[in-house]
Amino acid sequence: MSSSTQQQQRDIPDLEAVWSEENPDSLCCYECGRPFGTEAVARTFSVLNQQESQDIDAPGESKCLTALGQRILFFDRHLGCMLPEKQRYVSISHVWDPGISDTQARGWHFPSAHDVDTRHRLFSSVLGIARGIAATTTQDSQRRRHEIWHDYLSVPQWQPALKARILRAIPDIFQRAECTVVFLGDIPTETIDALYHGQSTQERLAAVTRVCDAAWFKRVWTVMEFVRASRIKVMLRGHHVWDSGEDKSGDVFLGELAEVWDREANAHGASHIEDMVRLGTTLVPWNLGPLRSARSLQKLDFASAWILLSRRGCRSIHDFFYALLGLLRAKVNEQLEADPTKAVLQIVTACLELRDYSPLLMTPTDEPYPRRHEWRRMTRDGFNDVTTFGLGREASPPDLYQESSLRSDFTVVPSLKMNKIGKISFVFKAPRHPDAMGSWAQTAQTVLDFTGPDAHRFAATACCRLYHMPRDHVSRILADEERRQELETILRGWYNGEPDRNPLAEEFLSDARRVADLLHLTQPSPTHGSGVSALTFLQMHGGTIHLGWFGGFIGATCEACHETFLYRAAFYKPPAQVRNAVAYRIPGLSYEFTSRDGEQKCVSAPKLVWRGSFGIALGLGFVFGNAYWYGYHVPRTNMRDNFYKKLEEDRVAKRGA
Repeated sequence: MSSSTQQQQRDIPDLEAVWSEENPDSLCCYECGRPFGTEAVARTFSVLNQQESQDIDAPGESKCLTALGQRILFFDRHLGCMLPEKQRYVSISHVWDPGISDTQARGWHFPSAHDVDTRHRLFSSVLGIARGIAATTTQDSQRRRHEIWHDYLSVPQWQPALKARILRAIPDIFQRAECTVVFLGDIPTETIDALYHGQSTQERLAAVTRVCDAAWFKRVWTVMEFVRASRIKVMLRGHHVWDSGEDKSGDVFLGELAEVWDREANAHGASHIEDMVRLGTTLVPWNLGPLRSARSLQKLDFASAWILLSRRGCRSIHDFFYALLGLLRAKVNEQLEADPTKAVLQIVTACLELRDYSPLLMTPTDEPYPRRHEWRRMTRDGFNDVTTFGLGREASPPDLYQESSLRSDFTVVPSLKMNKIGKISFVFKAPRHPDAMGSWAQTAQTVLDFTGPDAHRFAATACCRLYHMPRDHVSRILADEERRQELETILRGWYNGEPDRNPLAEEFLSDARRVADLLHLTQPSPTHGSGVSALTFLQMHGGTIHLGWFGGFIGATCEACHETFLYRAAFYKPPAQVRNAVAYRIPGLSYEFTSRDGEQKCVSAPKLVWRGSFGIALGLGFVFGNAYWYGYHVPRTNMRDNFYKKLEEDRVAKRGA
């Protein structure tokens, strides 16, 4: 062994020095001096070179190491002792080096745990980030540097009990930090310059896709850290902290990515630019999922948190659960079960007890999509999983929660207090047409056969229940007598026409366009915003959350007024099993994309919502009996990771060609 190699080994501590503790029970808080007991250890550190070791006050430390010529001072504290007026620390959100991750998973006894190269990569990464932070921050009045929380050094990876308590505390650690530095180690400064100042469409779109393909967006831990962090700065390749003079990186460029993408889509068409970037082989802004809206909420319901994480990568299923817990409004105080199914049920029970019913409304694991479509959906949709749950954030909680009964022994289905609607007497498959106007023409024909040519009944069903338009908005439209008469003339012509007429014939399509215009279905909707019409929304997001071609319409008879009304529905079972099921409503419960006013004629009943973008319906025997067990599919980690690994290998091979 050469003298330089021996010197290098002496200058890089063994991983046991940071990932293990000789006597963990003896650890005490740097601030108050008390032992930690069952509380989490919040371990930060400062990095000092030789000159700083002499110049900067560091009155004691929990422990000290020297690596690559620099002193690392560690400070162990209770979370409650980390007061912002006393400790200024920066938390680091990053993606683990694969070799370091493998070493951590294999344990201290594995040869790579003592490999010089592995240790060198770990400490070089930490010290490089520390230098980048030091270049953009100043010392405080006591000439003491910012401390850093970085899981390479702050989490005793080979001390399971200590580690488990720290993993539970990570959301609070990131929220309390003065700043979180997001390290995009695979993104150079030139890419961000092109994102903001690219001279051509190709240059700007290349920058968009390269940032979207960053490894940081693909992991469950980093997403949770992004949502919970109080303030964010971005560090790029070479440990350069991005500073444009304006605070534009606080959302990790998500706002700029969406703005550039939308601008190019408006100029060239969304389909065209998706073809330009070869969507399915690369990620685009909408593939990343609702990250910014999740960050604005900080705490999420179960289904929203699940779909944000379920397609992203993690080292183990319990890592996924810890990240999931960091996003939820509900808390699980006891230790999670080792069995994944029982652990999920622990988490779901805590959510239900907090009146979060979203687990019951997720698309079941035995959804009707054939397995062969799974890969196609993953490659095109990326991390944007609106099929599993696309109802959006909760707008109002259920009314009858106190009258429901939740069990905690996982042996029985919990009981929910609901209002009975009646039997489902009609079931229709969804129109199969790729064009929004073609779908509307087929839908309009179905509605007309159901309601007859009365303009008010037709509009109430088509606009309010099927296309999610506000009832008062539709009432104002029909208040125009000339408009209403023209609408009824067209509807009577349809209704009295030939029984075998084709709703996709050009003459019928022309009338369908006119009816859509008269009812403002082609105009920007006050419900959906962003200039999207009701027809367009139903063809896109609205169609997806009703399972697309596997959804349809149901006719349910209200027991209060004895009328039968038509609604969209996502079918979890074949139509023959849906027919004659008993429909229920969960009174009071509504989401961002569900109907808020329900059925106007059921004046004595609470508002009605159905499973889908326009409400929730639970049919006894095909949903509720199994609802507690639905939606808890274990993340398809191997499938997901293998896909993105192969994608990255292909990309690297093409660059080298």
